[in-house]
Amino acid sequence: MKTKTNLLVAGIFVTVFAICFEAPTSNADPLDTWHWRDAPPSLKDLYGVIYNGGKFVAVGDAGTIVVSAEGTKWTLSDSGSSARLRGVAYGGGMFLAVGAGGTLLSSPDAVNWTARDSGTTNDLDAVTYGQNLFVAVGANGTITTSRDGVVFVAKEGAVRDRLNLTSVVYLSGIVYGQGIFLGSLNGSWIFGSDNGGVDWWVGETTLLEHRSDILLKHVAYGNGRFVIVGEGFFNPDPIALPVILTSTNTIDWDQVADFDLLAGSLHAIAFGRGTFVSAGEVCFGCLEAVLLSSTDGTNWTFRHARASRNLYGIAFGGGTFVAVGESGAILQSDKIGPRLELLSATQPFAFNVIADPGENGRVEASTDLVTWTTLTNFASATGTNQFTDLAAPNFERRFYRAVTP
Repeated sequence: MKTKTNLLVAGIFVTVFAICFEAPTSNADPLDTWHWRDAPPSLKDLYGVIYNGGKFVAVGDAGTIVVSAEGTKWTLSDSGSSARLRGVAYGGGMFLAVGAGGTLLSSPDAVNWTARDSGTTNDLDAVTYGQNLFVAVGANGTITTSRDGVVFVAKEGAVRDRLNLTSVVYLSGIVYGQGIFLGSLNGSWIFGSDNGGVDWWVGETTLLEHRSDILLKHVAYGNGRFVIVGEGFFNPDPIALPVILTSTNTIDWDQVADFDLLAGSLHAIAFGRGTFVSAGEVCFGCLEAVLLSSTDGTNWTFRHARASRNLYGIAFGGGTFVAVGESGAILQSDKIGPRLELLSATQPFAFNVIADPGENGRVEASTDLVTWTTLTNFASATGTNQFTDLAAPNFERRFYRAVTP
């Protein structure tokens, strides 16, 4: 199936002197439409989901693992475990699922799973991959790492001891970006490692003093920015409000504070196609699960999930976002094409094509939005390709779009 880019920049009118943008009204935002997907009957709560290796893999209660190639139809995969699985990651040709009691499962294909010794009996809540290293985190400040997904080395209390706290320290999220592993934990603390997981530091977000009524739950990285989501109780009413923090350097943080009328906890966040999407619980008053999107981590748009079940995990892959949650809920957005980002409206006219790493496609041009001509093919090794059209001054107007097969 062909997927065309969204037309925010595809509707470019180009002249030698000026440029303007025109977005056809017939093109709805793909994040405005979410579809319920078929899942195996009696499916348990799902807490984590990942896309890689050409497939979505979601994990949940009672050792549940479900797999889908495109996010539309899902099949059960026998994990061989009955533990609650909370997180899943992919790297080095291997899927890794983590969960209660230090449960850790690995698989090369998401079909055949093998139990591994995580080195801990503490619950593991999240896992990521970066710098050829798996990092799983969880209760009591536990961090366990592996180079091959087979042999793990655990550091219990690695974060708690640095905080000099006697209370429970629960590490709830972890992501890799900018050469840094960055994670979130209960309260308003963050933790990280900038030397490949050898040493770990702990800090505050500088915006929020450590307080028991703030719970940071998940973290994502994209476009040079870290975004952490969670919940907070800021008024006498015992109602959770979304908390979103953003930073480009892990030191200076901005807090998004425009959710006074939106009550609901955020559980997960993912990045794809230049956009962050966060998912959470059914919000008080709107009676549907919270779904928010942002291209900069600061300005957020509420999206209608039309789902009355809590959402606990979200991932991007194959051009779509997939959210999972309570009682086996699986929601999928419409397919999102590559995004065009203007670099220069003067000569030479240039823009970026933002796609998925490894995605192939082509850039097309038209003068009437009816007949399209291929200008170049692209192979998106990093996810971003720059295109310069030296012929642009020869046209009174010209439209551009990116198409993926």
